[in-house]
Amino acid sequence: KNTRRTGGRARIPAILDPISQQLTYDDERIAAIFTLHHQSKTDDVTVNEETDPELHSPLMNEVAHKYGINLQEVFPPQPDDVEREVTITMKKLKSLVTGLKADTAPGKSGLDK
Repeated sequence: KNTRRTGGRARIPAILDPISQQLTYDDERIAAIFTLHHQSKTDDVTVNEETDPELHSPLMNEVAHKYGINLQEVFPPQPDDVEREVTITMKKLKSLVTGLKADTAPGKSGLDK
């Protein structure tokens, strides 16, 4: 929905705050509520990223087992990049950036919701 008052972007005027159970009209609080909701859908609470940065997720293993997926075949071990310097040309970098999807965000997603 495009409107002139919001510069052509849709705007959510109010939302029920799950903490206070009151309507909030504050744009920053609305954004925070949506952020927390999204994180609750995409974060795997069984993974401690500080102690296990490689993402060995018990939930991911459980879902893979449920659907008969071998994670070692799908995600084979990769050589560690810290041992050597990685270089990329400006042309290749530009190609990678311009080829990114505009309607997605980086990060973990796809948990069995």
